[in-house]
Amino acid sequence: MTNPTLWGSLITGLMTGVIALSGVIYTQRRADRRERDQWNREREHEQILWEREEAARTFEQRREGYSAFYERLRSMAKTIYDAGLGLGPELDDEWQYPLYQELLRLELYATPKVHKLADKAYNELWHWGDLVDTEAAAASASTTDPNSDDFGSAAFYQAQETFDEAQELLLAAMRDDLRVPKD
Repeated sequence: MTNPTLWGSLITGLMTGVIALSGVIYTQRRADRRERDQWNREREHEQILWEREEAARTFEQRREGYSAFYERLRSMAKTIYDAGLGLGPELDDEWQYPLYQELLRLELYATPKVHKLADKAYNELWHWGDLVDTEAAAASASTTDPNSDDFGSAAFYQAQETFDEAQELLLAAMRDDLRVPKD
């Protein structure tokens, strides 16, 4: 009725099929893992390349932005210095706007550290210029001798020194960000 050889062959065939199917599943899982690992490595490599391309692309904009802002900052500092010592014209009402526009442009490409220091330098320059405006208004209202040898007040020189410190920190950060070699 029952043939032991038939059952043995059937069980052997069934076990062979299960073993073969297990081998296929195991092999497929290993291949999937290998492909996923390879895809992750390629993705990381592409990400590194994209970051390099982005850094190279924005480097020129950063360099130009830093240069334009720094030139305008130094130009305004000279204007404030001359106005404060009576060597040049008084500051007009909108003297700080061109520099502020450069600061806004700088916000696009500057690193957070450089932008923070640029904002600090701008604020120190603005305070120095405001002091010069205030002193000029007070001097024009007073009856002091305009030919005296009093070149600027102590507050004028303190504001200039504070600005100079902020400007030096900004310059160092810009040079560091642009990878300009140190002496």
